[in-house]
Amino acid sequence: MRQAYYLFRLLFYPIIRFILPLFSTGIKKRLIFEKENINTKQEGFAADYGFEVSSEGELEQVLPLLNHFLSNHAKVELIYCSPSVKHKVNELQSEFPTQLKTMALPIVSYHPYLEEYNPELWLSAKTFFLCRYDFFPELIFYGSKNNVEFVLLSGMAKTYKSKNWITQSYLKYCYKKFNLIIAASASEEENFKQVLNNNHNIKDFDFRVVQILSRLEKREENLNFKWNLYPTFKQFITKFDKKKRVILGSFWHNEIDLFSRVNIDHTQLITLVPHVLTDQSINEITRGLKEKDQRSYVISHSTTENELQKMMDEYVISGGVWIIALKGILCELYSDFNHAYVGGGFNESIHSVLEPYLAGAKVFCGPRVHRSTEFDYIKHSAPERVLTNKSQAELGKQIFDFEPKEEIEFDFLKLNNNLNKQYNEIIEILS
Repeated sequence: MRQAYYLFRLLFYPIIRFILPLFSTGIKKRLIFEKENINTKQEGFAADYGFEVSSEGELEQVLPLLNHFLSNHAKVELIYCSPSVKHKVNELQSEFPTQLKTMALPIVSYHPYLEEYNPELWLSAKTFFLCRYDFFPELIFYGSKNNVEFVLLSGMAKTYKSKNWITQSYLKYCYKKFNLIIAASASEEENFKQVLNNNHNIKDFDFRVVQILSRLEKREENLNFKWNLYPTFKQFITKFDKKKRVILGSFWHNEIDLFSRVNIDHTQLITLVPHVLTDQSINEITRGLKEKDQRSYVISHSTTENELQKMMDEYVISGGVWIIALKGILCELYSDFNHAYVGGGFNESIHSVLEPYLAGAKVFCGPRVHRSTEFDYIKHSAPERVLTNKSQAELGKQIFDFEPKEEIEFDFLKLNNNLNKQYNEIIEILS
């Protein structure tokens, strides 16, 4: 298969590399990105571990493991596919300049016999990790080497049966090349076992859980650092019965019909954190709330303590919806609420439902859950803690009108200890 792929890429190399960029701005930008971020010049760099990630989300998935290796003075090669993750990769590179070698994955500029444009020729890691489903042939070829331990992290096979037979054949070929598959959930482990007829080394663990728990352990510290008015808002939050606190995280303006059939009174604390924090997005949400007869109170980085106090005084009298237009605090903020709606499920796919779940909230979301292993994780672990509905209006009634009899019982310490035990077992296998 390797030689057939090499021949195919050689035949089309002039077209992909030189002709297509003349007609496609996207391909031209990709080519420039690849040329600027190819890095093979660290002489004598022999990596202990190698990773390839496609996006920022996949980097988050592998980050606990990556940080573990780097903190233990291992040398690591990190290949990234998307320009969106470059800034995070650069931050890691700055923190571990002598231990970490980073490079963009050559797709447009790929050439099978030029070292800098074929990762198979310049990778040196003896343990190589892929995340999710970036099964580029050159990466599979490298991982297939006899002297390389090949591991798939956060593996997913839930959509395997929906693929055509050609795609299924290639996926099965790839799955069989891994020495170890760590599935993203228990249900995904079963999916892999069905595809591979139980004839493979498969375990389940979601490394994202470790990342979230780490943030939640330091939630107060993180919130105070990123939002200087949080202590003031926290005092305000505690005046409300936790059973009547609702947060809508990663909220999109086209999800405003959640408010269609609800009556929010001043005894409830309703807080909304938009997914997009532009002025345009915030304005669309505030207009939508006004159309639903809901007051809104916007908190941004420019909000002063006096302004916040004035809004809090008004909220106590009139009620309404808080809009917190601040970045990087949602995960930590979930812990203050009993019910959490997670946006995205009425668009392409829901955002992180693990964050509110691990923070102790009951989770509500739209119907687009098919791509979410986090949703599968909760359904397997605690199905009563997650609820979805195809209708925004009906889901809104369930979120706001449902009067919980008691707060969600949640033993964070016990869960943390159990997951850390599982994590340490996985680390021992991989190290």
